[in-house]
Amino acid sequence: MPEILEHGLRCADVRLTVRVYPGARRDEVGGRYGTTEPPVLVVRVAAPASGGRANQRLVTVLAAALGVPRRAVTVVTGATSRTKVVEVSGAESAGRDRLLARRSPSRRPRDSMRGSG
Repeated sequence: MPEILEHGLRCADVRLTVRVYPGARRDEVGGRYGTTEPPVLVVRVAAPASGGRANQRLVTVLAAALGVPRRAVTVVTGATSRTKVVEVSGAESAGRDRLLARRSPSRRPRDSMRGSG
């Protein structure tokens, strides 16, 4: 049984601040938004930001990236905002740190999208 800490968090619980980009081409997790502390994890989801679909997809994508079941991921604050606080039960902080260390997926420069010739 995990030790209960202040504010009802257990040792195995991790709270993450995430910046969600709905309507992306594909789901991606990784990278850091801004330079604030604590760090903000970037999550891109293909679902649109309507009807709670982006939040549902966020839970699924984040759970897969951290290797926990979907029921272990809860949006705590920011349900209608792009910046959210998410609680993950049973996740290790090492998984969070690994995702933050990834480079944010960058967009291709426009010149590279043009055909040659």
